[in-house]
Amino acid sequence: MPEADLEELPGVGPATAEKLRENGFESFQSIAVASAGELSNTADIGDSTAADVIQGAREAADVGGFETGAAVLERREQIGKLTWNVPEIDEMLGGGVETQSITEVYGEFGAGKSQVTHQLSVNVQLPQEQGGLRGRAIFIDSEDTFRPERIDDMVRGLSDEQLQAAMDDRDIEGSPDDEEAMEELVQDFLDKIHVAKGFNSNHQMLLAEKAQDIASEYEDDEYPVRLLCVDSLTAHFRAEYVAAASSPTASRSSTNTSTTSTRSATSTTPPSSSPTRCSPTRTRSSATPPSPSAATSSATSPRSGCTSGSPRTTSASSSSSTRPTSPTARPSCASRTAA
Repeated sequence: MPEADLEELPGVGPATAEKLRENGFESFQSIAVASAGELSNTADIGDSTAADVIQGAREAADVGGFETGAAVLERREQIGKLTWNVPEIDEMLGGGVETQSITEVYGEFGAGKSQVTHQLSVNVQLPQEQGGLRGRAIFIDSEDTFRPERIDDMVRGLSDEQLQAAMDDRDIEGSPDDEEAMEELVQDFLDKIHVAKGFNSNHQMLLAEKAQDIASEYEDDEYPVRLLCVDSLTAHFRAEYVAAASSPTASRSSTNTSTTSTRSATSTTPPSSSPTRCSPTRTRSSATPPSPSAATSSATSPRSGCTSGSPRTTSASSSSSTRPTSPTARPSCASRTAA
């Protein structure tokens, strides 16, 4: 996608445009939805100038306007479905995980939320005729849950028809009975899952922004990013900000930081009780009850790129996040799909 000519905006010269691009503001739309304070700090310009820049970007990007019902219908017709490979669940969801949306999976400790994010990371790579989106996945791991061995198991657990279709799609010679071909297929599946561990809430928000960079990098690839998984979404926020809020010595700055992180989490994956989120590109999450834990995932249909979703999408080290020991202390799992 060609970069927008930011210098067309009022008050933006070459130096300011370069600062904006360096901080991820590469399009009119990204500037249009920013706050004046955020832009002022990023580009080192006054609040008044920042407000003018944002207004100019809104006009250029046509953000916030009305559209006809026919236009909404046309966009809705582009929504795809990502299979769970579980007929009963696919039926309940009307065919699978919707693109252009966020799906959250929640439950008690050990319910299998992380298994859902792993399975969707495999399924999203399948050809469309096999229920996939023929794309790659981004996995933000905040609780050290990602296991490549489980990806191996899940690839081998696909039906022979799905395996053969995946091999043919990747030009891998052989059949599901050929161990050498299967090893090559598993490796190819793993190569199309981009994993990052988040060590605290700030790092998790940074990774959510970096996910957009990966989506842009592979936008024109044979396998673009179609799924963003966050497992779990709120563990770090709950551990850091709930504790800070309950502390008698909590400072005002702690409260402000919490507000900022919540806003950022909402822009990528809406906070849930403690969701693991998976989102096909442009994929985040819906709120969940405070007791269960959650996993979130977001998927994008072949016609879409990574959302903020996907873009609803880090893992905590043993020192920064602890796995809950009771069912009520564990996050839920959510998944977002974007077309």
